[in-house]
Amino acid sequence: MLTIASKDILVCGTLNLETTFPISGFPLEYEAVVYRSFELTSLPSGVGFNVARALAMLGNRVRLVSMVGSDFLGTALKQSMPRFGLWDEFILPILDETPQSVVVFDKTGRRMITTDLKGIGRKAYPHGLFKKALRGCRAGFSTSEASAICEKALLHPSLQLPGKPSGKNPTFVVSLDITRLDARKASEYRKKNLAILLRIVLT
Repeated sequence: MLTIASKDILVCGTLNLETTFPISGFPLEYEAVVYRSFELTSLPSGVGFNVARALAMLGNRVRLVSMVGSDFLGTALKQSMPRFGLWDEFILPILDETPQSVVVFDKTGRRMITTDLKGIGRKAYPHGLFKKALRGCRAGFSTSEASAICEKALLHPSLQLPGKPSGKNPTFVVSLDITRLDARKASEYRKKNLAILLRIVLT
């Protein structure tokens, strides 16, 4: 159980199992069966997890808010969190299946990513637990695809966030869907958010 402490950082985002494997090149030629020796790797991933892990590696106490399936993959992901300096208290096994992704890459660095979020947008994260996770945090970060996880909780009228009258509000960075921006605006947005996040981490 995570002990609620001050000056933690909350990260709201996806957590999934990612499987990666190399190929000879694109387009991929058909082969009925391919045997590989220690080339297929499956590890925790997802934008939320990646941001949380990076912040934890920088010495921050991170509370990851996410959802996984009530299946063996979800159980394995939750149990693996301490290995990455994270806790599983706010990772809820309430999805029918655990989100997964497959990354195929070649020797030149080109890659193809297939992601299945398992209908995560149909589940709402409990407001009460989200409020508990946010309590005492100096900052919060919501990744672009996390709106399905925490949007309703963020908009709940009882939640104190920047823009509402409270002197104890954390700084909350919400990462928008930059895929809808042109290249210049996307670059500017990344730099702005990175600058905000670095100020939070280095404070």
